[in-house]
Amino acid sequence: MKKLVYALLFVIVVIVAVLAGMMARGAFSFGQFDHSGPVLYWVNASPVIGGLYAGAADGSAPAKKILFNPFSPDAVAIDKENKRIYFTNMRLMDDGNGNLMSADIEKGELTNLTYVVPDGLGIRTPKQLALDKVNQQVYFADREGRRIYRVPMAGIKKASELEVLVDFTSLPENQHQFVGVAVDESHEQFYWTDRFTNTIWRASVNAEHIITPANLAEQASRIVTYQQGMLLEIDIDHINRHLYFTDRGEGNEFIGETLPAGFIGRVDLNNLEAGYEVIVPGLLKDPVGLSVSPETGFLYYSTSEDCRIFRRSMRDGQITQVHQGRPFCEGMKFVNW
Repeated sequence: MKKLVYALLFVIVVIVAVLAGMMARGAFSFGQFDHSGPVLYWVNASPVIGGLYAGAADGSAPAKKILFNPFSPDAVAIDKENKRIYFTNMRLMDDGNGNLMSADIEKGELTNLTYVVPDGLGIRTPKQLALDKVNQQVYFADREGRRIYRVPMAGIKKASELEVLVDFTSLPENQHQFVGVAVDESHEQFYWTDRFTNTIWRASVNAEHIITPANLAEQASRIVTYQQGMLLEIDIDHINRHLYFTDRGEGNEFIGETLPAGFIGRVDLNNLEAGYEVIVPGLLKDPVGLSVSPETGFLYYSTSEDCRIFRRSMRDGQITQVHQGRPFCEGMKFVNW
């Protein structure tokens, strides 16, 4: 029996290695997509059958799978000026092999897939990521790893090049887990969410020390916190100085089990005393993906379990469903090419 188990494990390891190699060579690219005009990008976070998607932001044309990705992708970010897409992979298991990748958007295809953070550096479940294009840095959250990291957009090759900004590994992972991250380059600040304490924190990008539970009060500011729910992804409206966030409600991680109690909220960063404002109220089923575009006047969000993608007008509050896909439709980014 042991021999059979070892043989199966060996086969799985070989298959995963082959898939990783194929993906790195761009073998999983799904062909042409018209990357022009207002486009919404998101991930299907399913293991084995997941991938990256793109669709017209107004829903006028069907979405297209632009990259087959079997390694549980979780979030995307776009470098518009250099036409490059960045995304996180949680992998199939929480085994310290989570990674970040990027690819060029060239002639309607994804090409030149490369590792920003390769496998094997101890990243457990990389979640949302954000680009600081001024300083050419990528910020990302490691959920079970209880850390916020920063790395060069050009990528790293070894663990010693991982810059740790927040480190809560001194506490059990059932007390703190980080999911969302956002960067405000103009104010030299970054934000992150702790889904177990339902808190959004803010700190300086130039903090002198790694932020830990011991120095948290001195190094960071609490932006919002409340008792029930589960804060996940965040995005900043840099024009109006609003921080948007998703709350998945009080359900659990498994498809079909999350209670329809999530909502979308926002915080006025110029008036924190006012608390948070509910923008899309109650009964959302597992809202996760989020992207705000103050220039065009729309907020985009997804409900993961049924993969419905919505657009909300920031002018009159009208909500329109723009896409429908497979379950586990999560991290997203809007770009007006």
